[in-house]
Amino acid sequence: MPSKDLLPSIHQMIAAAFLKNHMPLDKYQTAEHFQTGINLTKARVGYMFLPSSAKGFVPDGVVLRTPGFSIGPLDTFALWSRGNVDPLVHRILTLLKEIKREL
Repeated sequence: MPSKDLLPSIHQMIAAAFLKNHMPLDKYQTAEHFQTGINLTKARVGYMFLPSSAKGFVPDGVVLRTPGFSIGPLDTFALWSRGNVDPLVHRILTLLKEIKREL
């Protein structure tokens, strides 16, 4: 997830969405630079939220989708590695769909 210091509004929105949906945030990693998050995502370590301004840096094999809701003043994308079978990634995608329906 984005660093609390670097992107506080995105960090807070993600934390609130997790808590609202009873998904604990006891295990997450922050990334100071979006390229770090992209590389971790490509390595199938997890998923991330990415400002749309960074979408040109997403490599092949990584899925980039608009999550269906706005986070503060930034356009934001959800990002995960194609073929990732981690159950957490699928829970997050389900969460994003639920948030989209609520909005």
